[in-house]
Order: sequence, then C-alpha cells, then structure tokens
Amino acid sequence: MHIFFSKYIHIFAIRSASLTQNNHGSMEEACTSSVFTLSISEMYGLCGQPVAVDLVNNKTVCGDVFTFDPISHSVVIIVFACNAEPKKIRVIPGISIKHLRKLNGEQLPDGCIKKTPELEHWLGRLLRTAPQSSKQQILERRKRLVEWLEQNQIRVKNNNDGSVSVFGVMRIVAPFTIEDCFCDNAVILSRMKRLISKVPEMSSL
Repeated sequence: MHIFFSKYIHIFAIRSASLTQNNHGSMEEACTSSVFTLSISEMYGLCGQPVAVDLVNNKTVCGDVFTFDPISHSVVIIVFACNAEPKKIRVIPGISIKHLRKLNGEQLPDGCIKKTPELEHWLGRLLRTAPQSSKQQILERRKRLVEWLEQNQIRVKNNNDGSVSVFGVMRIVAPFTIEDCFCDNAVILSRMKRLISKVPEMSSL
C-alpha cells in the first residue's frame, strides 16, 4: 500500500496515541450509536473496521476507520479502491456525523475492505511513523495561535476541552494546525486557514 497521504497523518497522531489498547468495548453498541457516545476503548476497537458513516446532510461515506479524535469525535476514514489500494482519506468532523455503522460480512460497499491482520499492521505502522508534537509544543502553538488571532481583531473563546472557537461557528483543536480547523461555512474556513498559516514561527513547532 502506498502511503500517499502521509501529510495528513500528523493531524491525529497525538490524540490517537492516547487511545487505550483495551479492546473490550461493546461492538454491538458501536455499530449504530452516535460517535459522541463511544468510549475510548470502543473507538480503538473500530480502527481498521469497514464502516458506513451517515452524515447530517443525509449522505453516507464508506471506508475503513484509520483513527478517531477523542476530543472532537472526528473520524478519519480511508477510502479504498477496488484493488484494495488506498484511494483517498476523509476527515469527517464529529458534528457532521449522525451515525457510524460497523459493516460485517463478505459483501462490503465500495470504499471498504475487510479488516485483516495485514491491514491492522499497516495502519499501526502509519501511526508509529507519524511526526508527533510534545505537550509543551502543543501548548506553545495554542498560545501563539490565540495571540495571533487576537492581534488580528478576532475574538477567541477558550473551551473547556482545550479547543478554541472563533465567530461562534469555527472550532480549532489540538495540535492547532491549519488541518485542525472545523467549520461548516467553507468561506470562513478558507479565510481562517489562510490567516492561521501566517502565524509567526508556527511552522517551527
């Protein structure tokens, strides 16, 4: 398999590393429940599993789970081609997800492949090789981000989970890069990403 999307892997590397390897969660509950009700162990148990993600806009994304963000409940899905090669990666914000359904059986929809030990090994290797930031680096990046936004006359709200919100519609989560911004308004998202990309010395962290 080609690791053609390695630039995306760092997005969830820190938070994925915190997922416990206790795989005793109830998979029956995980099949149809909202991602916001999943425990950490249930999230870990779904990694590598073929799933169908039903969105609030009534669309469905099918693929295999790469990882979860336990803070925002966003899901990273790898969509596979018919030859079992990775085709693309989808980062789905938790607020956009209505239901997540675990798929079983031999007849899987397009985009999915069966979970195998080889697939688990490949996914695990991607996470282990992902560049990671220390807790101190994340805190420093967050501080610089907030200062930069306030310097540009943008009011920032600090959330209890450590994330920050702007304009009441956009959320930025750790590790606070341009890939960690979530907003349903494409115009605001694009403009904010451009602004965040100019945070002084952000790229050095």
